[in-house]
Amino acid sequence: MKVCPKGKKYVVCSHMSDKAVKQAKEKISTAIRAIQNPADDRAQYTAIQQYNSVAAGLHNYYRLATHISVDFPKLAYGLKLQMVNRLRELTSKGKLERGFSRNGMQRVNS
Repeated sequence: MKVCPKGKKYVVCSHMSDKAVKQAKEKISTAIRAIQNPADDRAQYTAIQQYNSVAAGLHNYYRLATHISVDFPKLAYGLKLQMVNRLRELTSKGKLERGFSRNGMQRVNS
């Protein structure tokens, strides 16, 4: 962390450390892999919920970091490519081919 001038005041300019970026990327990658290879319909729904909670948890943890908006897009670039390649069974309409809709509450007739 370092201090940067902002107007007549000084504010902390904070980023994610390289170690934190690596750990966050690994956490999200693990969650994406769990969505890719679920045991059954419920496991897939649980894996999607786990991915959402990891993403929300990272946003919540780093909400006070001032330059996190610079770090998250760098993290998201590689993870988006991973999601596109690993999760091709998600259709463009938001349905999962294994049985649950996007919101997870309605069963899709397959």
